[in-house]
Amino acid sequence: STGDIDPETGFPAGYSASSQDVLMGAFMTTYLGKSTQSNDIFSPFLKIPLPNWRLTYNGLTKIKGMERVFQSFSLTHNYTSSYNVGSYSTNIAYREDPNGFPTAYNTLGDFIPTSELSQMALTEQFAPLIGFDMTLKNSMLLKIEYRQSRNISLSFANTQITETTAKEVAVSAGYRFKDIKIGLVFSGMKRQFVSDLNVTAGFGLKDNQTMLRRITEDDDQVTSGALNITINAAADYQFSRLVGLKFYYNQAINKPKNKNQYNNMNFETGIELKLMLSQ
Repeated sequence: STGDIDPETGFPAGYSASSQDVLMGAFMTTYLGKSTQSNDIFSPFLKIPLPNWRLTYNGLTKIKGMERVFQSFSLTHNYTSSYNVGSYSTNIAYREDPNGFPTAYNTLGDFIPTSELSQMALTEQFAPLIGFDMTLKNSMLLKIEYRQSRNISLSFANTQITETTAKEVAVSAGYRFKDIKIGLVFSGMKRQFVSDLNVTAGFGLKDNQTMLRRITEDDDQVTSGALNITINAAADYQFSRLVGLKFYYNQAINKPKNKNQYNNMNFETGIELKLMLSQ
């Protein structure tokens, strides 16, 4: 560019808010944390790949007093990410002068870039951001996790960003009651069964939404999303090697963020009989 600022757009001559080079550099600076001084706006590719990691610490039971309560206690932290550039191809309409400066313009008055992109996308997950996995001395299991994720994609065809974010808390617990005696009468004959009763329960709270950002119109709109609450419980008892009985209860509550959608709730409960016919 000559460096002259267009008074109508506020951008250097040959560029605008919808220019591919401007959008590409702004996307990488905003969502990848790249410096505006060191960022190479002419390349959508990263010089250093995004790192992924998983950390687990199991040494809390070595703290004095903790071993009296917990058999095991682990902390977990996990991060995964992926960055994708779609449909990267050389632009045959690109032209430049002998000094290497672009000379071809598109219908919007922007320089035609050397390469043509369809979209850029970034996906990140903390699964979990922090997690606690505990086994108590009484054999009770307790697991707590907090997760975060986001998926951002920039489309150069319509200069729009679709951003989906989610935050979630999940709690689950389990306990085994050993040697529970149950007496049943079959054909006038009383039989007594001795087995373990396994009880599990869980609770989940997830807040997710999808935001559509129209860059040219400078407009942000929530297109979908909801607050999801899940509750589940189960208890199973094995009468014998071939016969098992399970009671379960599952409930899901959804509170949409879109005004034209209604709150709803679904639940199912019942008794499940398992017959193992194979040897």
